[in-house]
Amino acid sequence: MKPLKTRISITIDDPIYQRIKGLAEYDDRSVSSYINLALREHLERLDGLVRSAFAAGWRAAMGSDLKELMDEDG
Repeated sequence: MKPLKTRISITIDDPIYQRIKGLAEYDDRSVSSYINLALREHLERLDGLVRSAFAAGWRAAMGSDLKELMDEDG
């Protein structure tokens, strides 16, 4: 079964469209398929950044909590 798709209409700057069109042709895809792929990859990259930022924040918070606990015991 094919994934569900939603039809939309967007307005983009012509230089961006021309670049996407060229990249899509090079990749043997439709412009719509290429935009979908580019957006999916962009969102996955953002998800990874959010996970990394959360993990870094958690490690920093845990590090300071552990330091406080060690100072109390010391």
